[in-house]
Amino acid sequence: MRALFKKKISIVVCFMVMILTMGTIVSASHSGWHNSPSSIAGSWAVGYSYSCQTSEPKALGSLCLFYYRNPTSLQSNFANNSNRTISVQLKEEDDWPNDHDLIKTYDGTFSGLNLDTITLSKTHISGAVDNNSAAELYIKYKVDKVSGDPTTPSIADGLFEYNLVGN
Repeated sequence: MRALFKKKISIVVCFMVMILTMGTIVSASHSGWHNSPSSIAGSWAVGYSYSCQTSEPKALGSLCLFYYRNPTSLQSNFANNSNRTISVQLKEEDDWPNDHDLIKTYDGTFSGLNLDTITLSKTHISGAVDNNSAAELYIKYKVDKVSGDPTTPSIADGLFEYNLVGN
């Protein structure tokens, strides 16, 4: 009776460990949703780096993705200009002295003060960006400064939310 009880306990513990491990692997494949960092129009802003697990033995640029949602507006003291653009770079962090890898570039448009769309414009690296299956991903973004913007054109965090994914 005691041996049967110990066997049942060990099966339950193994099952729980397996479930917990699977959850960790799945959650590590993306960064989760985050607010874009605050910035200054005309300057690059850099987001935090997130380790994203990919499905390949070596992290491939083709599997590294940037998603955005909930675009908002620039503050009302900015010039209302639909010719304004935003550039977003998806990058992979490398240890010093190596340069960080530029994986993809995304370009976006504004409709007046409202961030309208952000779309993929170029894949720079589709092959390996790291020697293991995890890619340390982050974004850099820059909103154009246009005539009529304030002298110090500060952009609050949360212009958009983003999620970095390693498939």
